[in-house]
Amino acid sequence: MRGLVLVFCLLFSFFSTAFMAQNHVSWRVNWDSKTRSIKIQGAIDPQWHLYSPKTKGDLGPVPLSVRFEPSAGIKLKGNLIYESEPIAHHDENFGGMVFTWEKEVNLSQNLKTKGEGEVIITLNYMVCDETRCLPPIDKKITLKISNP
Repeated sequence: MRGLVLVFCLLFSFFSTAFMAQNHVSWRVNWDSKTRSIKIQGAIDPQWHLYSPKTKGDLGPVPLSVRFEPSAGIKLKGNLIYESEPIAHHDENFGGMVFTWEKEVNLSQNLKTKGEGEVIITLNYMVCDETRCLPPIDKKITLKISNP
């Protein structure tokens, strides 16, 4: 009996981890040395959507947030720019107006740089489809900054 419980626990752990690992957004981050900006592109799987910070926090969905941790000699210049306009719609599940991105989202952040370094970018977000939402996740990406 113990062996059966152990096998069940291992299988549950494996499948729940595999399910949780599916975040349905593929992220690409690049340094544009000409404009001195970080370009962030998120490709969102079909049928899924990502919440914009325009969505009120008290409704329930966790909107996309981005945190930058620059190394010495690199400073953020201005605010994060949301280049993609989210879609507004009333969501019955959350009981209010939500703002979402579907298919893709594009962001940029300008920097002041003195030489080379790196920026650790942490994206926190949750994705939903029409029937369910996945728990929020943190996606960390380290980007090397170099100037030509």
